[in-house]
Amino acid sequence: MMMNIEYKAYMFATAAHAAIGQKRKYTNEPYISHCVAVASIFKKHYYWATPNQIAVAYLHDTLEDTFIEESELFLFFGKEVCEGVKFLTNTSKDNGFNRATRHSMDIDRLAKAPGYVQAIKYADIYHNCSSIKQYDPGFAKQYLKEKRELISKVNNVPQSLYNIVREVIQE
Repeated sequence: MMMNIEYKAYMFATAAHAAIGQKRKYTNEPYISHCVAVASIFKKHYYWATPNQIAVAYLHDTLEDTFIEESELFLFFGKEVCEGVKFLTNTSKDNGFNRATRHSMDIDRLAKAPGYVQAIKYADIYHNCSSIKQYDPGFAKQYLKEKRELISKVNNVPQSLYNIVREVIQE
């Protein structure tokens, strides 16, 4: 049976995050709930998205959070999807850079990303904000400040998405 790429990405992300027992911080929900929410927000505001772009939304945290390697993503999903996920993968703490430097590197990389990748990042920020603000107000101050800096430099997104993210990241 042939699967469409969106469903394949959903199943792949589900298995990858479940294999390490990853849950949503603060709520303990299965991690895939975040991937589904990000894909849904992305599709609502980037309604012309291709199936490959929607696959990237489902897979956006796979390289960053699981044991999946870039070569596996390339093998299963091809170049476009793999490159989209790489744009969305935060600089690893293992590189030895402090948080501010990693954040700056992430912004520089995302500023060069295609608009659809930037839109997925916005959907990710939007979905993360509610739980961070509710459950970790101390960290929220730093997180929201970083996201305000990000949207000032990474903003090739639909106006509707820009507006909801700008609103949610205000303190």
